Amino acid sequence: MEIETFSPIINVKVFLLAIAGLLILATYTWQFKKMIGAKVQVYLQLSKTFWLVTMLMLAVSETLADKSFWVILAQATSLLSPYLWLLFILQISGQIKLIPLKLQSFILLTTTTFLLVILSNPWHGLYYSNIMLENNILICSFG
Repeated sequence: MEIETFSPIINVKVFLLAIAGLLILATYTWQFKKMIGAKVQVYLQLSKTFWLVTMLMLAVSETLADKSFWVILAQATSLLSPYLWLLFILQISGQIKLIPLKLQSFILLTTTTFLLVILSNPWHGLYYSNIMLENNILICSFG
């Protein structure tokens, strides 16, 4: 059984600086929204920003219920980054037209399915089977 631990963040200012930098980058990129790949790049920056916010909230939360909520959101948000990177690379390289629509739909469906499995984990426990809090460190064991 694989176990993952989430320790408290020591320097919150570094996270806040990274969040501000990503928001500035997303805002700057939005002015080029008509260019190929710019919108996906903005969504990617916002996804990373939300992931950092969830990790920060996970670190400052004190109860098991709050930490469980934030860890599930952090895992779900981190799942969006690979899909958005793939979409961004395919758009800027012009290769998206070469990938059949069935394969594009399969990739989107797979990402959506995993996202739903992670978000609905409190009901079925397939992703995290056991979540414990020990000395403000969250310990999660996988399915």
